[in-house]
Amino acid sequence: MNAYVSGKRQYTREYRISRAILVILALVITLVITRHEDVSVVIFFTVIFTASVFLLSFPAAFISRKMIAFGDGIKNMALRILYYIAIPVVSLALAFGIYGLMQLYDDSLHASGWSPSTLSEGLGYAVTFVTVGAILSIAVFLPYIQTLIVLILRKISKRA
Repeated sequence: MNAYVSGKRQYTREYRISRAILVILALVITLVITRHEDVSVVIFFTVIFTASVFLLSFPAAFISRKMIAFGDGIKNMALRILYYIAIPVVSLALAFGIYGLMQLYDDSLHASGWSPSTLSEGLGYAVTFVTVGAILSIAVFLPYIQTLIVLILRKISKRA
């Protein structure tokens, strides 16, 4: 087992493997989503989303360690299951909150009289807005997904 005694850096091997799995998963999902787009759009979103997943996986690992430590402290199996079910519900509520704030910003921008003067300005605004929203959503859901992957890898490594 590759765990340190101090407990601060538990399961580093599992987190490295989960980071690689997350980057590959982000790459595949981005390629599937952009399969009918121009090659420049595919390259842009593939680089942006895989790089953001890789970079955000480091703070997500810290949050994931805290989530696993709290979950391991729960002795009752039913409460532990409810804990791991409640996390995506809270993440989903947080993501909806982020999109709600983005919608309020967009509405206030248009209420102030701003409108794009050219099609390229409007498309640039839309791509920027969608990219920021997607990266914020990745930041919200990444710790939970990484926690699930690490828990699965822990079960596999205990059986091996």
